[in-house]
Amino acid sequence: MDQDASAWLSPSPGDPRLRPGQTRPVPQLEITEVKEDSIRFTLSDCDVSIANTLRRVMIAEVPTLAIDIVEFEDNNSGIMDEFLAHRLGLVPLRFDGDLAREMAFPHECDCDDEDECDRCTVWLDLNVDYESLQAPRDEDLRGTSVAVTSRQLISRNERVQPAHFASAEEEDAFGQDDQGITIARLQVGQRLRLRAKATKGIAKEHAKWSPVCTATYKYEPIVEINPDVANALDEDQIDDIIESCPTEVTPDANVPTQKPEP
Repeated sequence: MDQDASAWLSPSPGDPRLRPGQTRPVPQLEITEVKEDSIRFTLSDCDVSIANTLRRVMIAEVPTLAIDIVEFEDNNSGIMDEFLAHRLGLVPLRFDGDLAREMAFPHECDCDDEDECDRCTVWLDLNVDYESLQAPRDEDLRGTSVAVTSRQLISRNERVQPAHFASAEEEDAFGQDDQGITIARLQVGQRLRLRAKATKGIAKEHAKWSPVCTATYKYEPIVEINPDVANALDEDQIDDIIESCPTEVTPDANVPTQKPEP
């Protein structure tokens, strides 16, 4: 974020950022970086209150999907049903943006809580036991606990899938040894069978519906060099000024690299 708050709250009448009839500039947003698991942008021509409002909306008011209800058929693992249901609710679900707009909030759907309503519900199944998970492992590992991960959580809707890693890059780096998000560990003779109901919601209701791990902002300084002062400095003085500034604060392009000829 970059902008002097006082300049936004009380701009001068001739401020070029003002449109006819406006008393304050329109906030500007420029996306500077987009990755699979993050986005970075610059917000300008606004007060810090606008930035904080946007941050809070991203955290708590953007609809997403999360597991809300878990029905257990069999669980003799070392973790109680309530704990497992809580952990399943925090497993991120990936889906395309259109689906979030197409689906209805449960309280707005006219299905009367029908289990198989595609408009407000996505079902996922988990059906594993120790023997099936131990089979592909080395025989030397028999008797040791085996992990149940998000990869064993099967969605009935191909447009909704558990997110095992934050990004493809992370999966390439750790996917050989890491099978995703650990839900539980099973010992010999233990099994886990359940179905989980994912619904649309927002993080104001529960944090499991938050679409982001975190959303933060910081001020970006606007550094302006006085050319008359800069031209009066010799090369050593210019280097001292550059070296005294924090990383990437001083725009080198605006600072003469040597004293110009008179």
